[in-house]
Amino acid sequence: MGFPCRIGTEKIPEDIMTRFESEAHEYLLAVGGGNTSASKAKGQEYWGASASILGNVDLTSGKKSSQRSSAQWALTESEYESREYFNYLKQGGIYRVKGLPPKLMEGDSFFNNPFRMGGVYVLEILEKGVKDEFLQGLIDEFNKPVVIHSKLFGEMTLERYYGWFEGRGNWLGETIDVDISCEEKAQAEELLPKLEEMFENAERWDKDIRTFAAGELTELANDWLDAENEDEDGEQLPEITEEDFARRIKIVSIELDEDAEFTVFFDDDDMFWGHSVVVYGDLENGPNEANMEG
Repeated sequence: MGFPCRIGTEKIPEDIMTRFESEAHEYLLAVGGGNTSASKAKGQEYWGASASILGNVDLTSGKKSSQRSSAQWALTESEYESREYFNYLKQGGIYRVKGLPPKLMEGDSFFNNPFRMGGVYVLEILEKGVKDEFLQGLIDEFNKPVVIHSKLFGEMTLERYYGWFEGRGNWLGETIDVDISCEEKAQAEELLPKLEEMFENAERWDKDIRTFAAGELTELANDWLDAENEDEDGEQLPEITEEDFARRIKIVSIELDEDAEFTVFFDDDDMFWGHSVVVYGDLENGPNEANMEG
């Protein structure tokens, strides 16, 4: 890809223009904090692409921002089909671009959220590999390892792309993934004892969560069974009982968020043809929701 390089559709979709100014600025973008992706909302005629950025320098106004947000653009059919947009703005790079600044959406808290509204709508990539001390500092800070220590899980490292501290733990003889869903070290260290206590009482929690999931999802599992109710020998498959369901699901991971609410993921043992069983709840009241997901 040569530079300068025009990207996206020639005509900017009207719904995008309600969120961005019409006069273009030049920016430096520090790309990082998440992968490039594309999505298409219901009723939307175009695929919208976005790349996470750690901050920017508005070369037109002289303003610098360390606000994590996103660069956005509307894809042409060719860009979407070829997937070439994945190569436009790569993680850890600093780019000079021409783009539209975001509007301040008065009275709309959703679009006033800097991450959701996006840092810039990119029209053209002018240069890559730019040197900038301010933006390089943001990239270096993002890449610093952040670790908390647990008596049960060992070192838990902040995985910045997902916004959680991740580790491994022993749950009734099964080694599973363990995540604390927050990015602040001090907050993760406050939540850690609560997660450790859950593991120390794993026998009780395991029974409660499995029983709840079985009560919520066994009927659905039998609906799926009816869709293909013979085994490979042509024999009728027996109906799944709640006891069967609770026994068959296999725990995969536990995630605790900043509100001390947990999410437990189970392998479904093919009762839902490979989808996951997911149970939600909080440490004070126990499980409160179970779904088949994925």
